Amino acid sequence: MKNISILGGGWLGFPLGKQLAKKHQVKISTTSENKLTLFSEAGLKPFLLEVPSHEQITTNNFFSNCDILIITIPPNRKKSEAMEYVSKMNWIISQAEKHQIKQVIYTSSTSVYDGLENEVDETTILKEDNLRANEIIINEENLLENVNFITTILRLGGLFGEERHPVKFLAKKEVNENGNEPVNMLHLYDAIDAILTVIEKPIENEIYNLVYPQYDTREIFYNKAANELNLSLASFKTVEFPKNRKVSSEKFQNKHKFTFKHF
Repeated sequence: MKNISILGGGWLGFPLGKQLAKKHQVKISTTSENKLTLFSEAGLKPFLLEVPSHEQITTNNFFSNCDILIITIPPNRKKSEAMEYVSKMNWIISQAEKHQIKQVIYTSSTSVYDGLENEVDETTILKEDNLRANEIIINEENLLENVNFITTILRLGGLFGEERHPVKFLAKKEVNENGNEPVNMLHLYDAIDAILTVIEKPIENEIYNLVYPQYDTREIFYNKAANELNLSLASFKTVEFPKNRKVSSEKFQNKHKFTFKHF
């Protein structure tokens, strides 16, 4: 049994915490007071915690006696707040150092590959001219270069699941673009299974992509989802020169004998 702290009890963090609580002691943070009871009833120890936090007692209790810190907080959506995400991560790193945490798992994003085409993998040289992608790249580097703990970076594809599917946003549009470009998606359950796999393996400073290895076009993927959810979609436009970006997950599949099961 391990003591695990999940920083970010959102759409990924909460169901992940419920799975981990079957075998481990799990703390989980939220910025919403109305989630505290929900988390407690699920067998988790909840903390009302902002990042950064000035509540020293709450902060110390969350980070103390932690074997594994899982960071699931996403970047800020507003461009004006972009580098604030780096500042937040620096505060998290300082807490990990202070409380002598030895293992960190960071749920990053395949958006670091924005602007690239064709097949990309963990060795691909990234373009750093996209502010939002660049802040994620900086956070990855700061975590991996820290000698006080070992970090596994998981670059997640577009996350979706039964209760949350991006097709619902497309259903509101009058026209859908780029219908012949491939999708790089990841089901919530596969994301959770991958994190559980990392926790059960020897810790390692490493970066892994997590994307379902079936690259349907946007038109095929979203029309299939729309049919399953009984939604109506506008037709898709195609582009003459599609990006054809496909994010490879072969490294994680081969290293951990991992099979993606949901799409």
